[in-house]
Amino acid sequence: MCMCVCPAASRVAEHHHPLLLDLLAQELKIQPKDIEDFELQICDTQPSAIGGALGEFIYSGRLDNLCSTYQSLVALTDSTPDEKSLEFERNVRLVVLFDHEEVRVSRPTACSRTTPCCVAYFARTRAGVVTDSWLCS
Repeated sequence: MCMCVCPAASRVAEHHHPLLLDLLAQELKIQPKDIEDFELQICDTQPSAIGGALGEFIYSGRLDNLCSTYQSLVALTDSTPDEKSLEFERNVRLVVLFDHEEVRVSRPTACSRTTPCCVAYFARTRAGVVTDSWLCS
């Protein structure tokens, strides 16, 4: 948890339940009124488990994104059996990875145009429409 004093922060009591503020203050050995602002992340602490009719599944709150990231990268590298296989390739092979699955909805700064612009650029390049600038128009 990150505790910081932020002069521009609005009054924290207006935005958070008093019970949460009391618990945080108790843990930090301060008064609830002394909390200016905070960022709190809650993590699942349940252990992973094996399941499925044949024990073929791994259930884990922390494994899903790691698995899909790994599988995407393996698929990308396996799609090129040797260096010569890309010699006449006209497509762009790519994997786009984000820091977490809610990145588009929870962080306003994550709604950047970088990914759509890069994909649009690759599509224009593939179609033979190459411009002087790679910036998205």
